[in-house]
Amino acid sequence: MYQFIGAAAFVLAAVGFVHWGDLIMASLLAVCAIVWGATALVPLRNGRVRKHDSLLRSE
Repeated sequence: MYQFIGAAAFVLAAVGFVHWGDLIMASLLAVCAIVWGATALVPLRNGRVRKHDSLLRSE
């Protein structure tokens, strides 16, 4: 939920910068909004390490 609120804030800031004529800053904020919103779609990783990834074996 917080990711979508943050993405909305980035979008509103980008719209403000477009209105003021600063397209570079607006495009940077638009990219930030996309990345910030995408974090809401990606499931959080489990902190546990899989057993077969934790040991290196020389065979």
